Amino acid sequence: MMHMTRNLILCAVGMLAAGVAAAQQPMIVTCESINYRDQECPVPPGPVALVRQLSSPPGDCIEGRTWRYSGNAIWVSNGCRAEFRVGYSGGYRPSPGPGATVVCESIDYRQQECSVPSGPVSIARQLSTPPGDCIEGRTWGSNGQNMIWVSNGCRAEFYVGYSGGHRPRPPPAAVVTCESINYRNQECSVSGGPVTLVRQLSSPPGDCIEGRTWGFNGYNMIWVSNGCRAEFSAGY
Repeated sequence: MMHMTRNLILCAVGMLAAGVAAAQQPMIVTCESINYRDQECPVPPGPVALVRQLSSPPGDCIEGRTWRYSGNAIWVSNGCRAEFRVGYSGGYRPSPGPGATVVCESIDYRQQECSVPSGPVSIARQLSTPPGDCIEGRTWGSNGQNMIWVSNGCRAEFYVGYSGGHRPRPPPAAVVTCESINYRNQECSVSGGPVTLVRQLSSPPGDCIEGRTWGFNGYNMIWVSNGCRAEFSAGY
């Protein structure tokens, strides 16, 4: 009997330790305010960071206003729909590695600095709307070493560095059609960059504007939104 009890205790402790270890591992959670209603999404212990906004204006995701983390749940409101990274191994947030996508935001039009690894920096996707445009050298920039700065309301995803410290040689160019049907967000896989718009297929108000209604994540995905439909050249 004692032997059985001891085994049960050890099993319970093992399951608890496994649960704690699993909770510490980073995970991606999608939380959505459908029809602009409040929504709570239960999550394991944080911290929590916004990885990618899925909604379009006026459903912007602004920390403390349209989304926040309460300790055991993320809540979103006013149309905010986004992917969130939850938890970091060891209980702290590591600096992103080479080839990472980093979100840096000028909240309430204040200047903000975001730590990044060394390497080239390019804007992958603008999250803010005018007058908070992200203009390199004016409302965002990099010190070329370990920091991105944003100001005047610029909020964007940035692609930082390249795997192995250099940009891999891209495959031959291909023409890819990517379409935002019924003004919904759409992602289209590609084999590599760079990516350029070849021909817009949509008509106003579905204009294709880089950083606002279309973009490239710097690695293997084109995104379009707000009715943008176009042919893109991917690779050299």
